[in-house]
Amino acid sequence: MISQPKQLALAIGLNEPPSLDNFYADQHKGVLDLLREFARGGGEQYLYLWGKKGCGVSHLLTGVVDAAHDSGVVSAYLSLAEAIDYPTSLLGELDDVELVALDDLDAALGNDEWEVALFHLFNRLRDSGRKLIIGSHHHPFKEAVNLPDLRSRLAWGLALQIEELDDKGKEEALIEGAKARGLELAPEAAHFIVLRSGREIGELMTVLDMLDEASLAQQRKLTVPFIKTFMGW
Repeated sequence: MISQPKQLALAIGLNEPPSLDNFYADQHKGVLDLLREFARGGGEQYLYLWGKKGCGVSHLLTGVVDAAHDSGVVSAYLSLAEAIDYPTSLLGELDDVELVALDDLDAALGNDEWEVALFHLFNRLRDSGRKLIIGSHHHPFKEAVNLPDLRSRLAWGLALQIEELDDKGKEEALIEGAKARGLELAPEAAHFIVLRSGREIGELMTVLDMLDEASLAQQRKLTVPFIKTFMGW
């Protein structure tokens, strides 16, 4: 459950593991620079990333832990949505970690036991000078927190909103994703995918993975007719 992305199997062509380098968001270049510095052990001690579902917050948290690992910083990622049915003592496993990434904060809020445990973890990390990055769907001031002390802690650091790409940005992300896979995706084909597929970037990249595999197997280019036929659109 507590994981370090570097332990994931390396992908070849398909399902490339999330990293800061393969996060496409032209308007967030400054955020990426800040996260790279954070992962190396510099900058802020505490960061809070928030944005709508599918905008890439989880991708960025995973990427930060991956980059920290590469820099020799002991780091760990924990999804609170996955951890919520386990004892809160699980957080004690993070006491020797230099950089902690807690994702899906919303899943633990409203649960008094987990709120208290998160408050104490926050204090331990802060007092020892270790780093914490949190991912959520809401601004810290708008979180449904029962414990006032935890609410004040959440608002202590730098909050960064990750905005969803517009359709043009999603098309450009698909084109860049195709390039990373050694494929050529014309703008009109990217536009067609965005119009017909799910709108979240993760769904779009899943479609691109499927098309990558199909084009390789059938030795076909990613044209609109091929995409339309293969996807049944």
